[in-house]
Formats: sequence, structure tokens, C-alpha cells
Amino acid sequence: MKTVGLLMLSLLLLQNSVAQRTEKIASVFWKIEAPSGKVSSYILGTFHVFGKEWFDKFPEIREKMKHAALFFSESNGSGPDADPVTFYLDSTLPAKKFETFFGASSPKTDSFFMASFNGPEKISDRINRSKNLMEQQLLLGYYCFPMMLQYRDALLGRPFDTAELEYYMPLDNLVELYADSLKLPMRPLDDPEYMKKKSADEGIMEAEFVGIINQFIMLKTDGKSKEVETDRASYRLFDKGLFDFSLAYNQKREEIDWTTNVARNKRWATIITEDLMTKNCFIAVGIGHLFLNKKYGLLDLLEKKGFKITPVTLQMHH
Repeated sequence: MKTVGLLMLSLLLLQNSVAQRTEKIASVFWKIEAPSGKVSSYILGTFHVFGKEWFDKFPEIREKMKHAALFFSESNGSGPDADPVTFYLDSTLPAKKFETFFGASSPKTDSFFMASFNGPEKISDRINRSKNLMEQQLLLGYYCFPMMLQYRDALLGRPFDTAELEYYMPLDNLVELYADSLKLPMRPLDDPEYMKKKSADEGIMEAEFVGIINQFIMLKTDGKSKEVETDRASYRLFDKGLFDFSLAYNQKREEIDWTTNVARNKRWATIITEDLMTKNCFIAVGIGHLFLNKKYGLLDLLEKKGFKITPVTLQMHH
């Protein structure tokens, strides 16, 4: 399952002219008009755990993609010559011990895994048998992603459907596959070597794993914690094609992830600017990259370059 590279979730934030846009900021889909006014492009803020059912619900996204001349996404992992596993993970790095990944959370991770998957062996045993770090991260992703889907469905009050393989495909993958089916030229925004280093250095997989375990435990024990209710609100809004304000406004923090978010956003804005001036493009990136601390989001940066940014209201198709 090619999902590991797509498990990295980022969070969102807003821009300079937010006071003027407050009433309209809710959409996850935005129109980008070149300063000349002659070319229009579109950008979709994705949420990694929403899949085919969501994509089918908003046909306007596919319609806009049909009129695009060029497609951009974080890794283009579903393109004909690309693979998110090789894009994000490095097989030359040595394996780690399970306790190195999870530290004090190791016993909880092991016991939760056994309870959730009814496995014949501990996840620690599987991790410790791995030959290299890439194999370990693949395993973590393989088990983490279904847990994220179950958590999403529990919050939305719907059954967890394991029948279809497409059910497990993140929105990012589905959008890329559709772009590929349209024969759109596909361009990656990230640098593979940089992402491999970040993935290895920051322990993204284990952070996701422990985070979702903690949320699951809170959901199962009382279901009323602040974190769970924030997630519930976010998932419900995104399920309707909307953006969660609470994440945007509550994340006005002084510490900003300069490397994972700001540096990447600046790189992306530089990569796409020339094409946005002359071509109808379609861009799909994690919604957390659209706005950041009022000035560092991808749309913030494009607006400063003279592009007109307007939200698109998605009409739900039943």
C-alpha cells in the first residue's frame, strides 16, 4: 500500500487580508487568477484521510481538472514514473530499535496494536525484524493509516468499510490518479532528498502513530475531550468541502515550523509562479499549506506576487 509518504499531516493558517476574507474563507477549493487577468488556475487543499467518497461528492473538482494544462502536487506519487515510497523514504538508512521510535510510549503502542489488530505478535517484534528504516516506516504507515480511517469514520458516525481497496486511498492519491488519467503533465513540488532527510530526522511516522493512538483512547474512554471534539468539527466540515476556522485561528502561535512548512511553501510558490502566469494549472497540496500565520501560506505568498485569490464554493453532489 503506497500510503506512507502521504501520511504527513500539516495544519493550517490565514493571511494578511484575512479581515476582508473572514466570511469567505471556509472553502477548501480556491481560484488563482494571474495578474494579467487572462489565466485562471485552481488549488485544492487536501486532507489526507478523505478518499473516493469525498472526491465523488464534488464533481466540480474533476471538471476544473479537465480544463487544466498542468498538474502540481507535493510528490506526484501516483504519476506513471513516481512512487511516494521512494520519494519519501530511504532504504540505505539503518533500522532502529522499536524503543528508539516510541520511547516512553512503547508499551502503550504495543498493547494498543495487539488490541486493535488481534495480531499473533507484537508490533515491536515486527519493527525489530526489519532490515532498514524504510521497511520500518512502511510498516508503521501500513498500520497507522487504517487506524486513521477508523478514527475518521468513528468521528463522522459512519461504519468503517474495509471491502474496497479504493477506500484506503487518500485524497492526494485519488487526485493524482485522476490527473494521470487525463494525461496532464505532472510536476512535483517537493525535493525528494530533502523529504527523505526530514522523514528520517523528525520521526514523522511514529509521531502519527502515537498521536492517533492517543486520540483513539480519548474517543473510546469519554469521547468528549477538547482534542476529540476539535477533530470531530474538522472532519465534519471537511466532509462538506469546508475549511475549519478553529484550526486556522487557534494556531496563531509564535513558533512556526520553518522547515517543514514555511521553507516548502516558499519553494512551491517559486516553482509554480511562472506557469501560473501563462497556463491554466491545477494544484493539490495538504490544506495546512494554503494559509500559515497570515503570511507564510502558499496562497499568502501568491497573493503577495499579485495573484487574485478567491474561494470556490463546492456544490455537493448526492
